[in-house]
Amino acid sequence: DENHFLDQITKGFNDRTILTAPLNIRRRYVRSWLHNFNIDRICSDLTNKIAESINENEGTQIFELNSDFSLAVEYGKLRLLDKFDSQKEKKWNLEINHDCGWKKDESLLIGKLPATASVCAKKVNSKELKVRNILPGDKFNPLGMKGHKKIQDILVDKKVPKLERSSIPVVTNNNEIIWIPGYCIANGFAVHNNGPSLNLKVTEVKI
Repeated sequence: DENHFLDQITKGFNDRTILTAPLNIRRRYVRSWLHNFNIDRICSDLTNKIAESINENEGTQIFELNSDFSLAVEYGKLRLLDKFDSQKEKKWNLEINHDCGWKKDESLLIGKLPATASVCAKKVNSKELKVRNILPGDKFNPLGMKGHKKIQDILVDKKVPKLERSSIPVVTNNNEIIWIPGYCIANGFAVHNNGPSLNLKVTEVKI
């Protein structure tokens, strides 16, 4: 009866409210969450460590579950990692369409694809537009800000989980980063009035 009572209480929590729940409820939440993925064989010590990490709500911690899966706790949220799938290399497609004026971006969340943006056609050499992954030391000059900022720092400020950062693309022109999809374009590439523009769209290529 007591187990049933506590299980019912645990069902009332979600990935936001569980952050401040008592440890015993967090443990049950972890076991229930893993059970939804048919993962039931997990020792009490590991369950406890995962439950404690939820409450910390800082950065990313990785826990080995078995030979197939790991569990990431990213800013307090649980995420199951398929070890085989995580080894796949991400690839993207960049669509370029000529237009006039600025169109509202589709995605306002970093890393969420598909994402679109408009850039000044006069400023951009469309033949040199490319999409690639983020590289160590990459810097970006966000629209409306003075100076460059490390992309790594931008992602940390926006609380983008560490494990997702390598799967976020950037668009370059003549090797200069001009757009982080889901974030913003770079200074100097905005479309003025109803001038000629290039509408860019980034989608993920499913492998």
